[in-house]
Amino acid sequence: MTYSGNIHKDLHINSYGSYLRRRFGLRVSKVNVDGGFTCPNRDGTKGTGGCIYCDNASFSPGGTQAVIPLEQQIREGMAYHRRRLRSEKFIIYFQKFTNTYASVEKLRDMYSRALVHPDVLGLSVGTRPDALGDDALCLLAELARNNYVCVELGLQSMDDDLLKWMNRGHGLAEYLKAVERVAGRGIDICTHLIYGFP
Repeated sequence: MTYSGNIHKDLHINSYGSYLRRRFGLRVSKVNVDGGFTCPNRDGTKGTGGCIYCDNASFSPGGTQAVIPLEQQIREGMAYHRRRLRSEKFIIYFQKFTNTYASVEKLRDMYSRALVHPDVLGLSVGTRPDALGDDALCLLAELARNNYVCVELGLQSMDDDLLKWMNRGHGLAEYLKAVERVAGRGIDICTHLIYGFP
């Protein structure tokens, strides 16, 4: 098989990194940050204890903690990716917990602070399909007019019984509704799935 530029030449998949390189014409890295958000599946709104696999410390870089100022997290993350991957531009990734689960004023403040750096192309915002309110969605669409914006929806599985077993607090229907609401607003959509689950 010859490499056409549409897929990763070694993995034979359309990787996100390859997509970003095609879209922007240079190496782009995601810089993880912790905006200090929580989750409706932890605070009692939807449930308590979170999903059965929820241990953000296990997959988050050490320099991303809510007690570290956002601007410092961004600077340090960008420096790391410049050294390690020679990245030229960046997408700020609000990863931990539910990054639309706050007032629109807090969201605007956090997202705007992330976008001010000249080497930042945009945002990637991790959230739950059932925690993407109208105000947050309108804000993201507004930001997408001049910046790259991606909403990363945690689905994990399309099987409602498995979602219940995982203590997700939502089903496939909420995910499908969220995708319909995001579509057509100039926002990319990324879906998180757990490999091997139906």
